[in-house]
Amino acid sequence: MKRLAGLMILLVLISNFGCAKKDLTSNRPFDSAVISYTYQGARIGNETVYIDLKSNNIAVETSVTTTFKGIVDNDESVRIYDGQAAYSVDMKKKQAIKVSKQGAIIPEMFGEAKYLQYFTEQVSFLEKPCKAYKLPQGEIYFWQGIPLKEEMTLSGMTYTKTATDIELNTPIPAAKFKLPSEVEVFKAEDLMKDFQKKFKNLKR
Repeated sequence: MKRLAGLMILLVLISNFGCAKKDLTSNRPFDSAVISYTYQGARIGNETVYIDLKSNNIAVETSVTTTFKGIVDNDESVRIYDGQAAYSVDMKKKQAIKVSKQGAIIPEMFGEAKYLQYFTEQVSFLEKPCKAYKLPQGEIYFWQGIPLKEEMTLSGMTYTKTATDIELNTPIPAAKFKLPSEVEVFKAEDLMKDFQKKFKNLKR
């Protein structure tokens, strides 16, 4: 089961970042941003997004506890996009999965393009003009390609993710975009090849 869960995470990483082609950040009204979020409902905790467009870096720090059908999962993770690769870091296990040749571009990271068909109206949130998307499973507000509010029900699990503070053009320490030295890095393509090999052996 742990191997299956790991593969699912790997596939999500590849699907989310496998189509990056160009940087689309040049027309945004800020050079850097720090956005703080809170989670409520089935997911409780905090998240902080760091964006530096000049250096093409994005980092997402997550500390969230999910409770679903009596099962509790603690997510202590960091996602880093450095213009060359995307990393998903499990801070508890000190392990990271790396997807190569991926830029830290806002559209690819947050995926607003996936929701365009669900656009409903323009709304104001935290004094920012947002596009609201009404999905079968909930609603999302996007500002400049960045989600500021999510209300979702997935497989019976309901949660809300809400931005509480936005700091623009504030200096961000370079360390936020660096992998911790003690983290072991695994390449996504190597993990996929290993899984495919083991899956073939199971079918024999």
